[in-house]
Amino acid sequence: MARHGDLRNACVARGLSLLESKGLAAVSLREIAREVGVSPRAPYRHFADKSALLAAIAEEGFIRFAAALASSRPSSRRRASPQRRLQALGAAYIDFAIGHPHLVALMFGDAFPDRARRFPALHRAALAAFALLDDAVQEALDARGQRRRAATVTSLTAISAWALVHGLADLLRHDQLTQVRPGHGARRPRVERADLERFAVRLLLRA
Repeated sequence: MARHGDLRNACVARGLSLLESKGLAAVSLREIAREVGVSPRAPYRHFADKSALLAAIAEEGFIRFAAALASSRPSSRRRASPQRRLQALGAAYIDFAIGHPHLVALMFGDAFPDRARRFPALHRAALAAFALLDDAVQEALDARGQRRRAATVTSLTAISAWALVHGLADLLRHDQLTQVRPGHGARRPRVERADLERFAVRLLLRA
């Protein structure tokens, strides 16, 4: 078997590739060891078990997710309104969720109970990603004259925004909006994704 200079990162990268291409069932420490070219026991030097490996993959997912959200912010030369920045953030969220369905299912699934205690690095990465949404919501509230609302209100608004955009991403990914949605019959108007994103932000900020 070959020796590997950075086995931990190699295992995470290969696990992420397997997850994205074949789904969660394809990810195992034995299969990753085989593909990386090390002994079956070698990955256990870095991961106590499969859960630890999956936590490391999910952590990398949140790091990439946060980078995708951060890149949605417009450049300083063309600063958009806080509402448009929030809409752009939502669009980036949806793009990531649609483009990485298996990874997002792992990141937001129930594979890591008691995450803060058992996998603190994963927990920190998830909080860092959510902080971007939290900040964007606060900026939008400030712009509407709702400066420094009670922390609970801001938090509830951010959680509502998260639930809204995550649910919309799930509906789009499963093509449900072209099949089942409120308003029956052949005369239902076509609903574009960009219209949904804009309306969702307006609806959220009016609440």
